[in-house]
Amino acid sequence: DVRNIAFVSDNTYGGVSLQALMRREMLRYDDLRLIQIDSREGSDSVVSRITRLPQHSALLIGTWRVGDDGQYLMYSAMNDLIAENPTVPVFTLSGAGLESVAIGGYNPKYKSGAGEIAGQIAGYYHGKPGAVHFELSDGEYRFNANKLKEFDIAEYKLPAGSVVVDNTEAQLRKYRSVIYSSVAALILLSLIAVFIYFLYYKNKRLRNVLENREAELIEAKEKAEESDLLKSAFLANMSHEIRTPLNAIVGFSSLLTSAEISPEEREEYSAIISTNSELMLTLINDILDISRLETGKIHFAYEDIDIPSLCQQVIMTTTHNRREGVECVFESSYETYTLRTDVQRLSQVLINLLTNANKFTEQGRITLSFEVLEKEGMVRFAVADTGCGIPPEKQAKVFDRFEKLDEFKQGTGLGLAICRQIVMKVGGKIWVDGTYTSGSRFVFTHPIRPLEDGDAVVSVGSGMA
Repeated sequence: DVRNIAFVSDNTYGGVSLQALMRREMLRYDDLRLIQIDSREGSDSVVSRITRLPQHSALLIGTWRVGDDGQYLMYSAMNDLIAENPTVPVFTLSGAGLESVAIGGYNPKYKSGAGEIAGQIAGYYHGKPGAVHFELSDGEYRFNANKLKEFDIAEYKLPAGSVVVDNTEAQLRKYRSVIYSSVAALILLSLIAVFIYFLYYKNKRLRNVLENREAELIEAKEKAEESDLLKSAFLANMSHEIRTPLNAIVGFSSLLTSAEISPEEREEYSAIISTNSELMLTLINDILDISRLETGKIHFAYEDIDIPSLCQQVIMTTTHNRREGVECVFESSYETYTLRTDVQRLSQVLINLLTNANKFTEQGRITLSFEVLEKEGMVRFAVADTGCGIPPEKQAKVFDRFEKLDEFKQGTGLGLAICRQIVMKVGGKIWVDGTYTSGSRFVFTHPIRPLEDGDAVVSVGSGMA
């Protein structure tokens, strides 16, 4: 499937020579396109070009020892080159990168010829011009065992006589002393454990206490494992959510520095960077909010507010996110109603619900309403839309952290989780109305007398209408 060969080399004599040889060699292949990538362009430019390689491309490495500043590159520089495009197959004709990124290639059999060269030079200066001669070194097919496995290439498909290098075994030999020390330490720890186990049975008077301690340790271990799983899941979701806007910011920021783009493109790229910056800021703010809510570090400031006025205000706040042709209305039988609440947090819940409705409603209307349930001592709010709706099997999961119905829609997946925490904090409930079939309808309750700091939570959770 290869249509393009991207040849990478540095600015050494060997690297420049290989470039000339590649250009001459590629004249024989009309169906292949050669893409020259030179370290003299600068490391950032080289990485950018490798990242933007077209489909059906393979990367071929010549020499990569010296950067555009003439300084020797670090051992890890080869990894940095393809870190942003790890799926492109990499080959080498010099052996560079074979230990890390390259699948393999036809490489020279290197040998130390310093003594032979010195002898030729000495012979030349002693009046023997014929002493100077050239010898062509042999080559061999060498492949990285780990890369063959990664790209699912069977060894029987390789050219005859190929040498397969197992870097894992080489690293084991390199760290043999460390392994031996670790095994010795493990044996020592095992002996200590056996001795402690023996003492456990020798001290019968402490058996009951130790059994209780063991139960406590098991419980603590389970909690620690659960915390570790939650942490891993959180970090995985965070890295996934942050990577998308960050890649857009980094990619289009690098494009802005190019003198070849038009003013219209520059304006478009700037808008994309601004949008993704706002998305990342929203993600970070949401994470801070839900973290402080779950740990109880946010204290609500209660005051008396007029609910109809607040509802009209949040509708105006979310107008810019609404699609053309979608109507948002407020319905209530109350011209005025005073509720004691934290206006900032109640607004946050309503804005999150309206924003979600705007996101998934392409036509029709969005309705915000509230009613007072005097007997239950609750004010019930509802946000209904005529969008795509929520499948019944997912209605119970939408309030979980990082849960998104559509992965292609922008958003952090934290908005509804934050809504649930805020509603629970004031002593209410929030749920998806399973009887509503024209789209989605989110409902939550707010106590007429909210739970202020220090009050006991008497009824929290989620339910179905």
